[in-house]
Amino acid sequence: MSIRIHLNGLVSKGSLHSFMVHHPLRPMRALYFTPAVFKELNDPASTVNYHGVRADCLRVMERWVSGGSIAMSMSGSGKGAVLARLDPPPPDAWELRITEPNVQFRLFCQFVEKDVLVATHMRPRGTLLGKKMRSGKTRSSAWTGAMWDCKKACQSLITPHVAIGGDDPASFISESYYVV
Repeated sequence: MSIRIHLNGLVSKGSLHSFMVHHPLRPMRALYFTPAVFKELNDPASTVNYHGVRADCLRVMERWVSGGSIAMSMSGSGKGAVLARLDPPPPDAWELRITEPNVQFRLFCQFVEKDVLVATHMRPRGTLLGKKMRSGKTRSSAWTGAMWDCKKACQSLITPHVAIGGDDPASFISESYYVV
């Protein structure tokens, strides 16, 4: 069974949600997210809605799905990247960055196929940073924990399939990207 059929089965069961855009062009990429991300985006009492950044989050997601140009980084330090592969461990954890408002958010995800992301959870960037992280010396345990949570959640959803890995950006995105 292909990964797309598997993901669509998870959508029908309610284990995943598919992010759809109403764009004049056919969606070029896919974004699936867990019920936890769905709740974060839609619950009036969520952190995203408390800070009033829901529209900013949706704009980044729409840009991804509609095939808009994406600045990407193959390491977590890519300044200006909208999509960044985070430095291991664990391997192959990614984040979609919502950076425009004052309160920034990170959408933790993994590639399960070229141009297909599964997002497992969303966190405010400020809750992930420690004093040492801001100085550039080390990553906080909260950030590492969020990455491991993403990997575990994604693995449990996509088994028997595995998340894709590699060092070539073209392994993950087919077009409309540039590396920063």
